[in-house]
Amino acid sequence: MSNSKNLIDLLLIIAITFGIYMGTLNSGFVWLDHSQIERGECIIKNIPELKNAFIRPLLVTQGKGNYYRPLFKISYTIDYFMYGLNPRGFHFTNLILQVLNLILLYLILNLLGIERIAVLISCVLYAILPLNVSSVACLVARADVLSAFFILLSFFSFLKFEIGNKKRWYLFSLLGYLLALLTKEIAIGFLPLVWLWIYWKQKPQKYIFPYVGITILYLLGRYLILGRIGTRIPLLWGSPYSTLLSSCVGFFNYLLKSFLPYNLSISDAFPRYNSIFHPLVLVSLVVVCLFILSFLKFISSKKIIPALALGWILSFYIPISNLIPALHFWAERFFYVPEIGVIIILAYVMDKKSWVRKIVILALH
Repeated sequence: MSNSKNLIDLLLIIAITFGIYMGTLNSGFVWLDHSQIERGECIIKNIPELKNAFIRPLLVTQGKGNYYRPLFKISYTIDYFMYGLNPRGFHFTNLILQVLNLILLYLILNLLGIERIAVLISCVLYAILPLNVSSVACLVARADVLSAFFILLSFFSFLKFEIGNKKRWYLFSLLGYLLALLTKEIAIGFLPLVWLWIYWKQKPQKYIFPYVGITILYLLGRYLILGRIGTRIPLLWGSPYSTLLSSCVGFFNYLLKSFLPYNLSISDAFPRYNSIFHPLVLVSLVVVCLFILSFLKFISSKKIIPALALGWILSFYIPISNLIPALHFWAERFFYVPEIGVIIILAYVMDKKSWVRKIVILALH
């Protein structure tokens, strides 16, 4: 593929993204922005205190903190020093991060060998998905788009290392992973993914050890700062059984809303499910089982790209599933990173099946 075609594709993606999200620049501060930005709970106003972002919880209530996201706080701080309390500047940063994520996604899909038109359509789709709107338009979702940037940067760098075997790309990948962890805990889902990729590509297993070391140091630091690895919420609603059922329904809902964006909300109230015989629970369990079986089948048949896509969704869903004690359970913006796996599998299918590509193009019209 020529560089000129790449450039045209990227310019088109950027133009579409700006066209969709330019209106957010006229938005003011809403919801948690008033406390986190205007009242300065997530802003460091004295440069010498920047180090505190790395040794203290993000937010402290009643003497305790649940969040350890130093780079999220630093990103707000940079915006504050650049734009003051002008919401336009904060929204502009979110928009730029969305553009950078789309560029990285485009480059990654190219490195995976996906056909150009399928790559372009997939990136445009990720740019316009209604499920992703709250992640870009809502400032409180900064951690999601920023962590996605570092995750994508880490994976892109590892792919470049795999192709050229230049150690600097490997170091960039390690750095990207570390920065992603320091932005939001969902990034821990990258560890099993990079291990699987190393295994699939028959790279020396020694390359996974630094990622493991970074993860251990992160979890240790998180424990020392927060007093726990997870949060003060041990399990969703206290019942492991209810947690499992509700997490399966949550997984199904995320996938469904990716294609049928109905009743979208910045923070949905998610119901509790206690019975396996509830119709939605039954459907969700079937979907989850089929999803996992498909993932295992792709692994056994060595179909690396679809296995990567499904593994991406599963690996990044687990941190927000509350199966491991998490901060939240359901909000559309949390699926911003797992959604990338949906885009990868869609790009793969469009690459292999031209009729699917035609259907997607018609749907975009």
